[in-house]
Amino acid sequence: MLLVIFGLLTLLSLAWDSALSFLVEKQDPSIFPGHHPSSFSSWFTHGVNPVPCHSHNDYWRRIPLYSAVAAGCTSVEADVWLDGDELRVGHSRKTILQGQSLRSLYLRPILEMLEYNNPSSVNLSKSGVYERRADGSNNDPVGIFVNDPAQTLVLLIDFKKDPEQIWSLLVEQLAPLRDRGFLTHFNGSEMIHRPVTIVDTGDAPFHRILESAPIRDIFFDAPLSSILHTPSSLKKESDLTQREKDSLMISAENSYYASGDFHKIVGSLALGRLTQDQLARLREQVKAAHARGLKIRYWGTPKWPVGLRHYIWRVLIRENVDVLNVDDLYGATRQDWQSRGWWIDF
Repeated sequence: MLLVIFGLLTLLSLAWDSALSFLVEKQDPSIFPGHHPSSFSSWFTHGVNPVPCHSHNDYWRRIPLYSAVAAGCTSVEADVWLDGDELRVGHSRKTILQGQSLRSLYLRPILEMLEYNNPSSVNLSKSGVYERRADGSNNDPVGIFVNDPAQTLVLLIDFKKDPEQIWSLLVEQLAPLRDRGFLTHFNGSEMIHRPVTIVDTGDAPFHRILESAPIRDIFFDAPLSSILHTPSSLKKESDLTQREKDSLMISAENSYYASGDFHKIVGSLALGRLTQDQLARLREQVKAAHARGLKIRYWGTPKWPVGLRHYIWRVLIRENVDVLNVDDLYGATRQDWQSRGWWIDF
């Protein structure tokens, strides 16, 4: 009898959350205006509180980048393909956005936002590193989110084939952001946090990231599975695969995220809830990522029904997962996922 009551309460919860989500999303459609906003508009720089969410396949949105920033997402994703001397954006070669590139959709708009938030009177050294004022205070640049100037915006770049050529072009195209001192970087001894953090994933060449010197300003999206299954200490180095060697090198000095497919490494939700074994598995994964100083991110979390999606988001935030991978920007940024619903979370 108790199971029947619990099942009915769960169904009512899912239905209620679905209805609320629908009403909330219809409430303020102006969050995504129908035109490209001016870089000198306060629309995206004021009144927006950053939220730890990642705009999955951001380039598919009506207004890439700006929609995510307006919602408060602190991370956006762009899939890139080599096209001559340009990096084109799209989920596949057939869906590449014609006439639009990584520079036009992301790098230039980000630079424009940051230059607007940081007047040209700011003193920069020749190395692009912000200097200290005469009184000794740190003259750090203001980030995208004026409400939280220290918050970085992560640009996750998914390499689609041709990793070496894409790497060379990316390093070159990041020069304007680099020269203005806007890129998070590792200077050989410590991490210097800046308004933009560049993270590579997909076919990104990890060895190029390791070789970056003396300043490293591109970081790796480490496969979560690679830090969960490190090779035995009894195994000879000569017997290690390249992937195993890479897994031993992953640290906060060269990587930013530790990402994994939720369905594959946590498991399916047959009963609409995490089992105790799955919850324990998730906690082990969070602990492993944080032990290396990395931020953990899952993709492939349930999208529907909305109540189930919200339940998973609450559990992930409660268990200290650092960023939610989302498609519904408005739904992800307009609720407090640290609060418990009236249903049982465990």
